[in-house]
Amino acid sequence: MQCSSRWIIFFCSSALLLAQPALHLKVRAPAHGGNLIADENPSIRGVRLPRLTGTHVILQFDQPPTADTLDVLRSRGAVVLQDVPENGVLALMSPTTVLDGLGIRTARRLDPREKISPLLTQRDVSTAGGDYLVEFHPDVDPSVARRLILNSGLELRENPDLLRRHLLVHARNDTDVSAAIESLASQDQVAYIFPGSAALASGAPVNVCGGALTAFGSIGQIIATNGEG
Repeated sequence: MQCSSRWIIFFCSSALLLAQPALHLKVRAPAHGGNLIADENPSIRGVRLPRLTGTHVILQFDQPPTADTLDVLRSRGAVVLQDVPENGVLALMSPTTVLDGLGIRTARRLDPREKISPLLTQRDVSTAGGDYLVEFHPDVDPSVARRLILNSGLELRENPDLLRRHLLVHARNDTDVSAAIESLASQDQVAYIFPGSAALASGAPVNVCGGALTAFGSIGQIIATNGEG
């Protein structure tokens, strides 16, 4: 009877783990140990960031995080930036942030491959013009963003209708586009890279959508869906 009870507990625990909702990212790269800070564990104890500088990290909780939970996270030195369905947030973490006791399931950096739109990697017709939008995390200083673009080998194109965290870039014919895009995606400050519309590239006035807003912040381009949408 005792053995049967153990098997029942094992199977129930496994079912609960499998039932945990996934993050709604447009691109899911294969697991990479270098991006993982804390693995799936119901109680992450004393985990600190391995780097000496601030890092953008996705934290996924066992349950939807409450305002009180995020307040505790902020008191430990994190800056909560965006909502990441399901049950996650994007946060800028200080190297001294401790993650234990908050019900965090995983903590990881974004893989650079997750920051590149499938339309780019599949060479969709929308990329033929060589114009791309680079979205930066909400806390990134615009001057830092511009410097990263200028150092990437891509041309920066001005457009007054863009959001503060978006920059329009153009790849010349002699540019190794794939290498330039991959290099940009590897930068911690970059959130997502996707095709720019022909209207943006031409400089025509456009209405730009700022993305969905939730109780825990905006939702970035990297997210495929929110809720049922």
